[in-house]
Amino acid sequence: MHSYSTDTTERIRITFFLAVVSVFLHIGFTKIISPTVVAKIGLPGLGISITVVFGILFALFDRWCWKWNIWRWLGLVQIPDINGQWQGYVKTSYDRLQNEYPLSITIEQNWCTFSMHSEAEQSKSYSFTGSILVREHEGKIIHYAYRCKPHMNADNDMTEHLGTTIMTVNGDVLEGEYFTSHGRANTGYIKLERTKRKAKN
Repeated sequence: MHSYSTDTTERIRITFFLAVVSVFLHIGFTKIISPTVVAKIGLPGLGISITVVFGILFALFDRWCWKWNIWRWLGLVQIPDINGQWQGYVKTSYDRLQNEYPLSITIEQNWCTFSMHSEAEQSKSYSFTGSILVREHEGKIIHYAYRCKPHMNADNDMTEHLGTTIMTVNGDVLEGEYFTSHGRANTGYIKLERTKRKAKN
């Protein structure tokens, strides 16, 4: 996965909150738990730094805890959870948007990183940078750049290329547009619905 940017300040606020909690946990451990272990078991005092405590808390929050609804209810987390498998279709300017082509995208997301892997009839693509914006007039927006590689049985004019996708998040529906570089120079429309909330089985 790769990092993604966002226009919300929640990462600053929550990182500060985790740092404060780390200080109190460190004090509690060094003043209460560690002396108790020494007194009852006779083991040497156990030492743990604030940095280690903070690292553990941040890793837990980044991987799992940020998804909890309580944070959204409190207004502390605004980044949408888009993890899962998405199925839908894409229309392309290559045929003047006349047809719908099947498209599936697997999204793996943590609080600070994500990855998009898509599979189409003739190609597959992987994201390498992106952002999630929550303060746009259109709603919550996903923007990512990707590298597309054709399958072995793809049409001869299908070449490896770069592109970018912009989609709005509406619950379990993603909808938006894509644009490709000079290697293809196409644009198109994408609509997807989430079929599973877990990216991997």
